[in-house]
Amino acid sequence: MTAPDQTVDDGDDRRLIARVAARDRAAFEAFYRAYARRVLAFVRDVVCSPELAEEVTSDTMIAVWRSAARYRAQSRVLTWVLGIAHHKAVDALRRKRVAHLRLDMLPEIGDRALYPLDELLRFEERFALDLALRALSAEHRTVLQLMYGFGCSQAEIADIVGCPVATVKTRVFYAKRRLRDELDRAAAAEELA
Repeated sequence: MTAPDQTVDDGDDRRLIARVAARDRAAFEAFYRAYARRVLAFVRDVVCSPELAEEVTSDTMIAVWRSAARYRAQSRVLTWVLGIAHHKAVDALRRKRVAHLRLDMLPEIGDRALYPLDELLRFEERFALDLALRALSAEHRTVLQLMYGFGCSQAEIADIVGCPVATVKTRVFYAKRRLRDELDRAAAAEELA
């Protein structure tokens, strides 16, 4: 999960979207700079494929350009954009059937002796968390990332993924339980190694 970026207040984002809706290219470029990295971080954890995440991010940004006039300010701009990204990611998963992490997609860390111990430990902890998250279903990964990575409320998550708040609560409960089980399983395997 990726930590949320610091953003301008939502009023500024709403004004920016209004300018994008008026086909202001400079506003869209500013919007792209403000949101593309966050969209990429979000969809990368949903689709588990760097290449597909870039494709979905592009599709999302194109959809924003085309549909900015339909934004009705009933939610934060971030919620609206992540909703589009979620739908694009789910569609991409259906098309590509990409559901599991392949180890060859992970970055090479090279010679571990070159990494300071603290950095190596953080990398290994992050790697274990990423593997545990990828063992979850896309729905469970999504709710955890939106809640803890982007700081979305359960109501916002419900808007993004298109389900009732009660379903979000259930998904969060089971996702946390499954994540804890996966991390415990990885820790036990590490102790045996």
